[in-house]
Amino acid sequence: MNNSISELYKMFSESIKSDNITADSIYAIYKLYSETESETTFPPQTSKQIENWESIYNVVLPKEYREFLLLSDGLVSDIFGGELFSLSDIIPCPPKEIEEFSDKSKDYFIIGNYIGDGSILLCDRNGNFYEFYHCYEPVESSLIDFLKHWYKRK
Repeated sequence: MNNSISELYKMFSESIKSDNITADSIYAIYKLYSETESETTFPPQTSKQIENWESIYNVVLPKEYREFLLLSDGLVSDIFGGELFSLSDIIPCPPKEIEEFSDKSKDYFIIGNYIGDGSILLCDRNGNFYEFYHCYEPVESSLIDFLKHWYKRK
C-alpha cells in the first residue's frame, strides 16, 4: 500500500479531532512515513541499545521518543522541516545555545530540530520533552503534542 502525505495529514487530523493521540499513533505515523518518498525512516533501535545509551549518559529519554526509536532510529521530515535524531546523533545541548533562555540547573540534550531556523527539540535527564523555538525559553511539551501542533497547521 502506498500512502501519500495527504493521507497522513488526514489520518492525523482525524486523530486530533477525536483527541485520540496515543503512542499507537506514533506507530501509525512511522508506517505512513516509511511508505512515502518524501520522509525518511531508519532501522529501529532495540530496547537494550536504548537502555545502554541511557545508562552511559545517565539520561531517561522521553517515553514517546523512546517508543519511536523502537520503530525508527530517527526521522527526516518534510512536514515539520526537520528531524528526530537517531540515538547516535543525540548530543548534550551546549549551554551557550540556550543559556539566556533556560533554567541553568537543567542539563538538556538535543534530540531533533524543526523549521530549519535553529529551533530544536530537547529532553532533560529526567525524560521531559521540550520545544525550543529560537529566542524563547524551552517549553515543556511531548512528542505527541509537538506533532499535533504541526498537523493542525496543514
